[in-house]
Amino acid sequence: MPSNKTKFMQMLDSPTYRLLQKEARERGASVQELLRAVIIPDWLTKNRNREKAK
Repeated sequence: MPSNKTKFMQMLDSPTYRLLQKEARERGASVQELLRAVIIPDWLTKNRNREKAK
């Protein structure tokens, strides 16, 4: 059965990763969970609204 999932890879510099680690730790989550549950959805929402305003 073919999968329609696409992989996504992001490289971060050390200070950015440390900031994400700190934020994730404060929320009781991993960096990956923080990215999936908070960062990416927030970015998508903001950018969709920006595209609609054009």
